[in-house]
Amino acid sequence: MRKLYHITTGTDWEAAEKTGIYRADSLANDGFIHCSTLVQLLMPANAMYRGQEGLVLLVIDPSRVKPEVVYEDCYQSG
Repeated sequence: MRKLYHITTGTDWEAAEKTGIYRADSLANDGFIHCSTLVQLLMPANAMYRGQEGLVLLVIDPSRVKPEVVYEDCYQSG
């Protein structure tokens, strides 16, 4: 089964563990949570998180996600 990956801060994840709810900023801003496949992961990691410390990588089983999961290959060159 294909897994999804999401990068967040340790602080945001610790807060989510306490409340039982995780909402990335992109959910409010874009209407969805940005995730990557394993093949795509390095591009957004380098583009958005390069040099940052205290990050965590969430590994998500898409079959447990209630909203529809939409795959977009926006990292493919050509």
